[in-house]
Amino acid sequence: MKDKNNDVDRTCLHWIVHILNFMVIVALAADAIVRFTYFGAESPPSDPFFYILTIYLIPFAGLFLVAEMQW
Repeated sequence: MKDKNNDVDRTCLHWIVHILNFMVIVALAADAIVRFTYFGAESPPSDPFFYILTIYLIPFAGLFLVAEMQW
């Protein structure tokens, strides 16, 4: 026999996790955009890892979005 309260809790948790996932996707995209603004600064970062990570963030955020939307 199913417990109706358990189904409601799962549904609520499901939506909370979806909202948190979308917030993380937005944060990753915003971080990548902010990091791109440093490319044209007067003294751009000399660390190559900074540029690799910045370029890596865009496809990673896109991958998260595609996985979350289940495309």
